[in-house]
This record gives sequence, C-alpha cells and structure tokens, in this order.
Amino acid sequence: MRLLSGLLLASIIFVSQSAFAQRKFLMGVKLGVNVATQEVKGPYPASVGNLTRVHVGIITEQKFGKLGFQAEAMYSGHGCSYNGIIRKNLKSRFDYINVPLFAKWYITDNIAIVGGPQFGMIFDQEFQDDRTGVVRRDDFSTQYSRFETSVGGGLEFQLNNGMGCYGRYIYGITEIDEDLPFLTFTKNKTIQFGLSYRF
Repeated sequence: MRLLSGLLLASIIFVSQSAFAQRKFLMGVKLGVNVATQEVKGPYPASVGNLTRVHVGIITEQKFGKLGFQAEAMYSGHGCSYNGIIRKNLKSRFDYINVPLFAKWYITDNIAIVGGPQFGMIFDQEFQDDRTGVVRRDDFSTQYSRFETSVGGGLEFQLNNGMGCYGRYIYGITEIDEDLPFLTFTKNKTIQFGLSYRF
C-alpha cells in the first residue's frame, strides 16, 4: 500500500512538473485586414456589401503544452456598404477597441485552432454618402449600444522565428441599435486576415 501511494505521489509530482515545464508565456503584435459587413433590417429591399477596414493590436499568450489561452487588445474597424431604395451608396463605419479572449488548441507544433468570446467598446462612428461626399457623425454614446459582445474562431499558423499568420470569423451577438429612417444596423460580421509577431 505504501509502495502504491508512493508511486501515485511520484506520478502526480512528475505530471505537475512536466506541465509546469511546458508552460510558456508569449507577447506580440498583430496587424491585419477586416472584411466587414453588418446585418441591416428595414422594410424595403436593399443590398448590403462589405467594407475593407484594418485592425492592429497586441497579443499575450500562455501556453500549456498543446493548449493555450490568448488575450488581445486591438483597434478594429467595422461597418458595411448599403444601397437601398431610400438611401443609396451609404457607407457605415464603426471603430472599436476589442478584447478577444480565446482558447487555443495546437493540432500541430505550428497550427492552432482558436475560439472564444470577444468584448468591444465603440469609440467613433460615421456615415458617408458616396453620392454627395457628406459625412455624418452621431453621438454614439447615446444612440448606439456602447459595448458589444461577439464570438469568434479561426486558425493560426506560427513559425519558429516568431512570425505568424491567421484567419478568423467574428460574429456579433449584441445589436448595434442604430436607428436611421427606414433602416436599422444590427450586428457586426467580420472576416479577419493578418500577420503577427511573437517575442
């Protein structure tokens, strides 16, 4: 019995030390492109298209062997192009500070699946009429949902020299709650591609 207890204790210590030895903390930066659009509701038919925006931010990652946790803070541009019966050639632009909190699973030493929630806060917005060039800014602190919750997931590829690339899809859960005459902008939907560097 004592031998069994000793072997069990030794196994627990070995596993704990192995897990601790595999822990690795990384920091880095990222820069990429957003292919952004939004869900738009209204009583009349309309065409909603994509806008190309950018995102840039910092990365922290804690690795535990094949698993990891990644937290980021970044500027991210969202929005869409809108062409309807009442309003034509309209572009909406929303600027956020986003904080993704993603779990990671390394399916190989260099490729990881990521996914989890993202929390954002809007800090600027504008609507641009491409026909007239007029830009309209609203008081986003009162007319919009100031905070946004999203979910996202994707793939990351990491080289041994610190360079990496990634692709993600982010879908907004909470609504933007912006009401214009005859249309309502509801949720952000974004595809992200980018490069990263960890050190």
